[in-house]
Amino acid sequence: PHGVTNYLRENPPEGLVFAPQWWGDYLNWSAPADMKVFMTTNLHLAPRQVWRDYLRVARGQSGWEGILDKYDVGTLVVHKELQVPMARNIRRTRLWRIVYEDRQGVVLQRASAT
Repeated sequence: PHGVTNYLRENPPEGLVFAPQWWGDYLNWSAPADMKVFMTTNLHLAPRQVWRDYLRVARGQSGWEGILDKYDVGTLVVHKELQVPMARNIRRTRLWRIVYEDRQGVVLQRASAT
């Protein structure tokens, strides 16, 4: 996700970043050093409930916005082709605003954040 990573590097996010877990390692490696990613491929290290919450958000299931609130996520990254329900949900909400988009991914910040 080079475009997403470049955007995050140029616009360091505040707070926790929720991204596809398979992008988590790459984002940790290539994005700003102090950026914190919700989940990486080391999911075996995460508590079971955190993994369940990750899946609900990543799949765009009911309650996804509340889960992001629960963990105080400030930035959301969505893979447009592999997270179709989530990509659809983000276009319907007013709580998040799109700050970057390319053919592969979308980066959003909380609408109240500037």
